[in-house]
Amino acid sequence: MGDTNKRQMIFLFDVDGVIIESPHEKSWGGAALNWGLISEDFNFTDFYQKYVAGLPGLQGAEIILTRTDYYEKAKIKTQKEKQVKAKEFREAKQKILDEYISKGEFKVFEDVLEIIKQAKKQGIPIAAVSSSENAEKMLKKINLLKVFDSTTLGAIKYRVANKENLYSFAFGKLCGRIKIDSSALPIIFEDADKCIIAAKNANYLCVGIARKGLTTTKALIEKGADLAYDESTLKEIGYEGLIKDLIKIIC
Repeated sequence: MGDTNKRQMIFLFDVDGVIIESPHEKSWGGAALNWGLISEDFNFTDFYQKYVAGLPGLQGAEIILTRTDYYEKAKIKTQKEKQVKAKEFREAKQKILDEYISKGEFKVFEDVLEIIKQAKKQGIPIAAVSSSENAEKMLKKINLLKVFDSTTLGAIKYRVANKENLYSFAFGKLCGRIKIDSSALPIIFEDADKCIIAAKNANYLCVGIARKGLTTTKALIEKGADLAYDESTLKEIGYEGLIKDLIKIIC
């Protein structure tokens, strides 16, 4: 890749599934149960990971209502009516999510938290990126928001249409914030298949983070991740091992 090894590396971390085991999936699942969209034995985890993870709230609501045949069963046909119901469903999910966040009922992934701390210590610019505005609430809750040099949290807030554009916007925002030019090398940390694809579509390097019960390192590599780690492997190699692996692929 030419002189990429001489370029300034910068790290952009997705939040849900990478830094935090957020209650988004549980909240969507709870709302879907309350609305009678799914049954108790429905495998919502697979459904969420395949169709919803990484999307802005309203878009996620529309997908759930569409794929559970809610619109068809309710005989809702116009886009305006669909959007009204999607907004109502998203608000139902948000009430559940707010309760989880207020109680601190979410987990911080120590493997990536250590990478963030060491990158900060070593002077690598870092940013938090998420389609969800709720990511800001969670990062504040764990006193991590101010650690980042820049944050781009909320696709709707920044009027960004898709994840590719969200990464590009976050990259430009971080470069402007720390006053470095766009020749810097952005490296995205992601866990969701479609978000890894989006990172590669934006021509960025991508480190896949495989979470137990959701995906595997092999699956993330198949989706295009340049490197992929599960929790035990990332803890074992640590920051220094990650940097060595990155240097190997960018030289």
